[in-house]
Amino acid sequence: MSQYSNTLENNPPFILSTEDTNKLSKLISELTTEKSGIFEISFKEIWSKFAKGGEKLQYRRFVQNKCRKLVQQQNISNYRKVKLIISRHWEADDTNKLSKLISELTTEKSGIFEISFKEIWSKFAKGGEKLQYRRFVQNKCRKLVQQQNISNYRKVKLIISRHWEADEEDLLANILKEMEEMGKKPSEIKWNSVYKNFIEKRGRSDRDKKALQERYRNYLDPKVYLPDKRKRFTFTEEQTFLIIDYKVNGKIGWKEIANKLNEVIDMQNELNEANGKKIKLLPRCTPNQVKIKYNTVIKTMKDPLYTLAKTAELRRIQESKETEEINKMEEIEKTEETETETCNKMEEIEKTEETETETCNKMEEIEKTEETETETCNKMEEIEKTEETETETCNKMEESEKTEETETETCNKMEEIEKTEETETETCNKMDIKFITTTI
Repeated sequence: MSQYSNTLENNPPFILSTEDTNKLSKLISELTTEKSGIFEISFKEIWSKFAKGGEKLQYRRFVQNKCRKLVQQQNISNYRKVKLIISRHWEADDTNKLSKLISELTTEKSGIFEISFKEIWSKFAKGGEKLQYRRFVQNKCRKLVQQQNISNYRKVKLIISRHWEADEEDLLANILKEMEEMGKKPSEIKWNSVYKNFIEKRGRSDRDKKALQERYRNYLDPKVYLPDKRKRFTFTEEQTFLIIDYKVNGKIGWKEIANKLNEVIDMQNELNEANGKKIKLLPRCTPNQVKIKYNTVIKTMKDPLYTLAKTAELRRIQESKETEEINKMEEIEKTEETETETCNKMEEIEKTEETETETCNKMEEIEKTEETETETCNKMEEIEKTEETETETCNKMEESEKTEETETETCNKMEEIEKTEETETETCNKMDIKFITTTI
């Protein structure tokens, strides 16, 4: 009882109210169409007008079954047969459209008639069609081409996928090298610009963007084929058992399996480089190669229980190896970190020594500058002293000149005095002479 109650809680039963049933019956009566005496109705139209958005697939199927019952009731009551179309069926208009496209798009090359399905699909598809519908149209094209070949007495070759030529590969590789995209991951490359350049230089649009991606991923990536010549990827026993284990137990896609194997290959290459071993780099595998290997092993498998047991053992061994490799890589990283730390410390010590030498040199320069300043000060003092002595000598010279001038002045005065005395004596003499004369 508990298990049943849990299932009811997780998946509750769907119930349609009377309003929803009335709405469904109205939509069925409104959207029925008549084509050549047959009444039809599409469930997609009903669902587009009935659904509120966000409904699950289980609820849609429940409504679908309810529609069937309502259509049956209406058929019994109205005495007519209404056909409920769940999915789109192939019609006569589609065959006519396909036959026209085949006749229009056939091209002749050196006497051989060819037609590409990609061109047909690009003009026939309305967009949003699934892969199953595309394959259905592809098989329909094959049948129509065979019928036309029988009726027209000629052989038209329907090309589903064309092999890659050497010129195309070289062109793609050159474009990637010019754009500096070679060697990157497919998800990191700008494929829109690559595709435009490829079409412009090739002159034909018969390759899709997806075809360029797959060709690069499977053949042109330098990490996939390290040598210039192409070689098959040789899987080891461990790798083959791991592929089976990942696919059976892990239930993951081919791309994820290839990524896991490539991680181990990259780690081995890094370890070889770190240890200094002169070994060629191991190439990487592609999802397509993994898929082919899995299918070939499954076909040639004799004892599946032995292989599953072997895969379980190898899985344990690989997990232990992975842990060992991870520990080795961590140790290598730690040693590198210690080496970098020691190098940084040595650099810091050298920088401190350089700074100390620089400071010593600066101190010596400062001392030299101080000595030169003292010398200049002493010289300036000596110059000042000499200037003072010169000023003193100048003053003394001026004083001596002044004394000389005074002496000359005194001499001149003495001379004047003498001259005055002489004049006086002369006058006296003259007076004596006059007196004498008078007396006589």
